[in-house]
Formats: sequence, C-alpha cells, structure tokens
Amino acid sequence: MVDKQIKDKIKQTLWSLCVLVPLVGVSWILGIFYLNESASFMQYVFAVCNGLQGVYIFVFNCILNGQNLHNVSNGERRDCD
Repeated sequence: MVDKQIKDKIKQTLWSLCVLVPLVGVSWILGIFYLNESASFMQYVFAVCNGLQGVYIFVFNCILNGQNLHNVSNGERRDCD
C-alpha cells in the first residue's frame, strides 16, 4: 500500500516536471531577448508566455491531477471543519 502511494507520487512529480520545466525554460529564454529594448515584439511574446504559464500550471497540476479527478468523479467534497 505504501509502495503504491510512493510510486504514484513519484509518477505525478515526474509528470509535472516533464510538463513545467520546458514551459518555464522557454519563457525565460525569451526573457533574455527581452533585455534588448528595441525588440518590442519580444516584450509581448514574453508577457504572453508568462501569462500562459499560470494557465498551464492550473490545468496540469489542478485539473488533470489524478486525485482531483478521482474526487470529482466520486462527488467527494472537502469539509471546512
């Protein structure tokens, strides 16, 4: 039982890393080009990429999270007590 939980946590962590590391890396590589003030187009691309980071983090870590999907499909609610 414990081994399965650890294996699931490792799997979830690796999934998050595989999705988020390239996303964050691409955004900050674009940020390097943002340092040149004459490249106003890169400012917009950098801003859009940073905005999309929040959306992707929400989708992959909240909506597509296996535990959240399980709770929603079973109709479970979290009590505030």
